[in-house]
Amino acid sequence: MNPIIKILFEDENLWKEIYPNYKIRAGQIKLADEIYKTIKNQAFLIAEAGTGTGKTLAYLLPSLLYALEEKDYKILISTETKALQNQILSKDIPLLEKLLKIKIPAEICLGSNNYVCKRRLYNFANSQELPPQYISILEKFLKWEKESSNGIIYNYPNELPKDFINEVVRNPNLCLANNCPNFEKSFYFLEKEKWKKAKILIVNHHLLSAHIESNFSLLPKFQIAIIDEAHSFPSIYRDSNVQNLSFRELNHFIKKFKLEEILLDSLKQFQEDIQNQIIKDQKEDKFRLEKSLEINSLYQFINTIEKAKQKLEDQLKQEQDLFSNADFSEKSEKEVELINAIETLNQVINLLDIFYEGPIYNRVHFIEYNTVDLKLCVSYVDVGEFIYEKFLKKIDSCIFTSATLAINSNFDFFINKIGLIKFKDNQEYLKTLVVPSPFNYKEQALLYIPKHLEDPSDLEFLNQSIKEIYQLIDLVNGNTLVIFTSKSNLNYVYKQIITNYGEELNHKKIQIYSQEVLGAQQSLQRYLNDERGVLFGLESFRQGIDLAGDKLKCVILVKLPFSVPTDPVQQAQIELEKEKERNPFLTIQIPEMIIKLKQGMGRLIRTETDKGIIAILDPRIYTKKYGELILKSLGEYKLIKTYAELKKSYNHLYSTKEKIIT
Repeated sequence: MNPIIKILFEDENLWKEIYPNYKIRAGQIKLADEIYKTIKNQAFLIAEAGTGTGKTLAYLLPSLLYALEEKDYKILISTETKALQNQILSKDIPLLEKLLKIKIPAEICLGSNNYVCKRRLYNFANSQELPPQYISILEKFLKWEKESSNGIIYNYPNELPKDFINEVVRNPNLCLANNCPNFEKSFYFLEKEKWKKAKILIVNHHLLSAHIESNFSLLPKFQIAIIDEAHSFPSIYRDSNVQNLSFRELNHFIKKFKLEEILLDSLKQFQEDIQNQIIKDQKEDKFRLEKSLEINSLYQFINTIEKAKQKLEDQLKQEQDLFSNADFSEKSEKEVELINAIETLNQVINLLDIFYEGPIYNRVHFIEYNTVDLKLCVSYVDVGEFIYEKFLKKIDSCIFTSATLAINSNFDFFINKIGLIKFKDNQEYLKTLVVPSPFNYKEQALLYIPKHLEDPSDLEFLNQSIKEIYQLIDLVNGNTLVIFTSKSNLNYVYKQIITNYGEELNHKKIQIYSQEVLGAQQSLQRYLNDERGVLFGLESFRQGIDLAGDKLKCVILVKLPFSVPTDPVQQAQIELEKEKERNPFLTIQIPEMIIKLKQGMGRLIRTETDKGIIAILDPRIYTKKYGELILKSLGEYKLIKTYAELKKSYNHLYSTKEKIIT
């Protein structure tokens, strides 16, 4: 074990003044030591670190110690949630600065569309075609922009219309870079200068994915990457690489560049043909295309795009001739806009050609549509090879960590997703580690899986679930999170509980807040402000929310979170697995479901003093062969099968006088 790491983590006296609640955790020390070894050996580590391990300090300290030894080394930390990014910068790094008595240069790096572009803002404000509804918004926004230190748009205190935001943030396709008159004052480029000086870069998975696809051109060079909340990285990387043609955005583009006369009729015809020939028989609003897009109007549409492109090329030549002696930045602004507009049309043609050719190996085609838009989409099916070739091969070392990566201590599912399966048996190059949570789940939580419910495929299941959900809410007196796998199930249960049990809930001052009624953010906020609230939510509430203490006494997972069987990417993944002569139910669907299940369960116990109930209402855990694997993967809980036993155990759980810290 590295002696410095051992001393820093095991000497409580070092922490007394800066972190009075510090406790020596064997799991944290083991994780930190393995991370240091991995970085030193220029290898890879996949580590599942249970809640409460202290994994953030466990990767910050050893990576920083190593990077300080190497003068030019930088550390990149990628997370999924803004909450963790902010915690690292505002809480964990200042803690290490006090511990090590040094200044640690660290910066949160954001995608360029998070920053206000001064040139675009001022041009928009002075536009002759400025929409009247934006005049009052602009006045306040311009004042904020002048006072802002970094121009990050989500720091603006008031809500802004999406179309307004799109007009004033940096657009990389329209950026003049050092030819811009505002370059020296540019929020984005000033921030990039700070990134160059930082030892630690904190990004999100989306920006890292974009950086990888840009051939490492968006961020300063780094040698060590730490991917926290790593369970979501492969899917975010894949989704970031989806190519799509939005008919709504294309309409906006046509109007902006005054191409209606050339393009509008053929676009409308093409869209109508897709709706009449392909969409009309579909029951889902997102569905797969398994063959080429054989629509006659497709050829006509491509021809008119070529004509529109020619018109823009003629305009570009005129601009170049007209302003050949003009100020370079003035000339460049119009040129850049036209050059990028022409490139946009090239991309549209390329995407339409892909749809004309039809799907090929490792590529899935699908259509998404609703009342306001229709999109043609192309996605990779398996991105593991790309992650390895384009990212992992180009850096010295990478640490992947999360509370949910393994299935019964097996990492094959995740290893395959990040393209490292060929190194599975090479312990020197790729190491895996499970660090159990220090929490005592057997003493702190009750795992309630009722045995008597019907299979979820039975219509009676939801009606039985309604009674179970109400009983659980009643037992814990509110402070319950209920996670559903579909909007329709959430809406049905919500309506029935209000109808059947509304009076009882009102009498007990228990209010239910539905994500489908209020939206995710507002429903969560109202729940947090209510002493006895109940939150009905969907997938987004499986992770990223931290409700310690009595704020959350019960988590109810209505169904096992299998992916929607109609999802085009999942369908293609299943086919790909079959081609490789593997059982996709065991290699994809079960592991993916178990990780999602563990994420939802992880909302309950966030500290050593938290207590409560985790309820999984899905009886397939008892009736299906895979149920045993699920139970083995969930950890050590006290399993309860009847409500009568649960009530008794819950009363015993809260009979202690120990105060719960919130």
